[in-house]
Amino acid sequence: MRIDLQSAKSHIPFFACKTKPRLRHQLALKKIVDGLGDGREVTVVGGGFIGVEMAGVLAELGLRVTLVEAAPYMLAPFDSDMVKIAEREMQAQGVRLLLSDSVTAFHVQEDTTIQVALKSGASHKAELVILAIGVAPSTEFIRDSGIELGPKGHILVNDAANQL
Repeated sequence: MRIDLQSAKSHIPFFACKTKPRLRHQLALKKIVDGLGDGREVTVVGGGFIGVEMAGVLAELGLRVTLVEAAPYMLAPFDSDMVKIAEREMQAQGVRLLLSDSVTAFHVQEDTTIQVALKSGASHKAELVILAIGVAPSTEFIRDSGIELGPKGHILVNDAANQL
């Protein structure tokens, strides 16, 4: 992914979510969103838990939201029946889903809007981009506690969601 900042002004409209947003992140995002006003274009990159939640909330706030996900479906941990229901609900809220496509570059324009270039060759403009990709569990603090962790750092549980 490439970000072209050559022509950008001092205000760069990006917001990154690596973990569940904390209060300070929520306040910063609220300030950014309040400055956009209704009907503005927002792109959320990443169709995992955080990206889907962000897209839904922003759509409820009256923003036009595009969610870009490289996989053929969002919410990878769920089965296909659940994902289809969630995708229909997101679309009913007005969220445009761009699945099986990925961002190749961001080009910040003179007016601080962002041209979002996709692998498919398509592109669209956004006034805010939220990066909700590459999320990893924050379990470093329990690594030596005896709690069994999976290969990606998540806590392993059984079918009843009890810790193993």
